[in-house]
Amino acid sequence: MLLGYGFAAAAEIDLADTELQRSWGGPMNGQEGRKGLVLELLEAVKPSVLVETGAYRGTTTEWFASNFDGPIYSCDANKRYYLQARSKLAPFTNAKIYFSDSRAFLRNIIPEIQNKGICIFYLDAHWLENLPLVDELNIIHHSKIPAIIIIDDFEVPDDNGYGFDNYGENKKLCLDLISPMPIEFKIFFPSLSSKNETGERRGCCVLSNIGDDVLENLPSLRKL
Repeated sequence: MLLGYGFAAAAEIDLADTELQRSWGGPMNGQEGRKGLVLELLEAVKPSVLVETGAYRGTTTEWFASNFDGPIYSCDANKRYYLQARSKLAPFTNAKIYFSDSRAFLRNIIPEIQNKGICIFYLDAHWLENLPLVDELNIIHHSKIPAIIIIDDFEVPDDNGYGFDNYGENKKLCLDLISPMPIEFKIFFPSLSSKNETGERRGCCVLSNIGDDVLENLPSLRKL
């Protein structure tokens, strides 16, 4: 019980620190281009559900809740971050945050969203030794949900101005890591050059299995 109070107290201290809450530049790493990309996807695809893994302090999750009216589900495996995200999401009745490992979270939430139409998945649970990305992708694939998957911190192959996560052998967020993905998933990258992006300029990759050309016609994306 004392440990629980300790996490809550630490979360309250963090929430009072404005600069700390804007770490990584704010929502979407402070990247206006990334925000535009996501808004364009929301308008073009009109998803029924949005699922995020790795809420961190809830800054991007809060942005999602401010820009999407449908159900939003998110998680974080760090109790201190989970509590901060939960506080930020309290005003939003459409958003739920879970204290959970992302793989267990996806397995539990997928039956609830299975037949609700297109889902956008925003995968950002990777950090240091914890790299659940491949497992997350496999869970989503086997669910057969029509999905748009956005992977944060991903290498953009022909634009080294975008940062990405690299934790050593077989732990680099790049195309080689996700190469076993089934062929029905089309792969896209931001069309915006890193030189024109703002904030932390982190790369991303977008996967789609929705089976049409909607994403191919979006100005913010280019097909691999």
